[in-house]
Amino acid sequence: VARLHASGALEAHRTEGYRLFLQRVVDVFDVRYAQLAWLDHDWVHTPGSLLPGGDAGIAREEAICARILDEEEVLVIPDIARDPRFAGSRLTLAHSLRFYGSVPLKDRDGYVLGCLALLDTAPRELSDEEIALLNTMATEFMTTLATEATAETTAAGAAGSAAQSAAGATARPNPPRDSSA
Repeated sequence: VARLHASGALEAHRTEGYRLFLQRVVDVFDVRYAQLAWLDHDWVHTPGSLLPGGDAGIAREEAICARILDEEEVLVIPDIARDPRFAGSRLTLAHSLRFYGSVPLKDRDGYVLGCLALLDTAPRELSDEEIALLNTMATEFMTTLATEATAETTAAGAAGSAAQSAAGATARPNPPRDSSA
């Protein structure tokens, strides 16, 4: 959980970028919805979700994606209605979801922070090629996120140092005057 918060993934300014990325995922995989799900202690954050109302997130015990921590690999449920673990889920019933497929979102050290999920209203499978592509997209996404977060931290540190230097320059006492002049 600490790694998730340190990653910068939950920063509000990222939401629009998440939506753009998720729209590309929907287009590539020809599914109805996609979402990034970030796994916190008791909540799953889904900023930028294309699922109606999905931005609010969901309690972790209700989320299919919470299983990704157990699996740490691809999770595909071809027909949610036939899976007793999730068939009665409030979220799947509210959106008539039938298909779920996800891959983990791992940080640079390999820790799972969440997942990239595909959701659809019709049952379906994912081919090995589609799973490989979804994994590639997730890896590239996490690399970009880490690079942006590092750049933001570096820029914030540089701005803080510059502000400190400026404050230090104005806070310095005047040098003693040469009384012989």
